[in-house]
Amino acid sequence: MKTRPIEIHDLQPWWVTAAFVCGCVAALLISPIRVLIAATLITFAGLLAFHTSRYRRAGARAASFSAGLAIPALPLSVLHLVDLL
Repeated sequence: MKTRPIEIHDLQPWWVTAAFVCGCVAALLISPIRVLIAATLITFAGLLAFHTSRYRRAGARAASFSAGLAIPALPLSVLHLVDLL
């Protein structure tokens, strides 16, 4: 079965917003690099699930959630790594 690739309109804004808030809190409580690693792992799992017909909606949610987590985690990770120099 051939499915189409994930596109920007497949992302769900409420999941991105909720994950952004969770990402901000998580980056303050734990290392922002760990939040970025978690977002990366969720991205890969979401992309794998998106390409199946049965779990397509769950894959879109996972990709949306990981995008929201990465928004605060990426710049904070860069700042954290520069601070370590």
